[in-house]
Amino acid sequence: MKKLLFKTKNFLSENDIYNFGKNNKVLLLMFFCLIVGMTIGSISAGCINFETLDKLNSIFLTDFKQRISQNRVEVFVSSLSMYFIFALILEISALSVWGIVSVPILLVFKGMGMGLSGGYLYLVYGLKGIAFYILILVPGIFVSSIAFALFGVCAFKSSVAISKKILPKPSGDALWPCLKSNIKKLGYCTLLLCFSAFLDMAFMMMFSIFFEF
Repeated sequence: MKKLLFKTKNFLSENDIYNFGKNNKVLLLMFFCLIVGMTIGSISAGCINFETLDKLNSIFLTDFKQRISQNRVEVFVSSLSMYFIFALILEISALSVWGIVSVPILLVFKGMGMGLSGGYLYLVYGLKGIAFYILILVPGIFVSSIAFALFGVCAFKSSVAISKKILPKPSGDALWPCLKSNIKKLGYCTLLLCFSAFLDMAFMMMFSIFFEF
């Protein structure tokens, strides 16, 4: 057993996987929260009645029946607004010590929405729903998940930095360099969200003609 663990560690080290995981623990935690949320959402979809599921789908993503009838500008603006609102909630959480707890919970909640939407489309529309989910929703979901994980990292680290300053024995570096670094990173994350909204628009325009709900 020890030999197997040693070989596994060597393999991971040789391929820089081990070092990546070691140096990006917070990022991996954010992705883990999203995946856990998606798993819970997918499983929960089969345990909720259709009426409740329909309401939850509208809350977590958007009403895809309405989106499919929107023009390209409306789809882009709708997606971008939805992404920015959630990103803003994440960043507001970063301004308090509670962000250490609330940021992972918010990402689990977001993941649940993604999982519930996929489960809803499958349960109500079968293979047609899965095709819609994969062809139209998944590209934007994939890129936005990366962006939200990065937003989560910035929010989490900011919250940790603030927490260190209000402890009985304050520690850590000055807050401004940390916040300044995070602001720069948030700019790149925002570009990713814009790209996600563009993907939503592009794939909706390309494939929506094949679906009618």
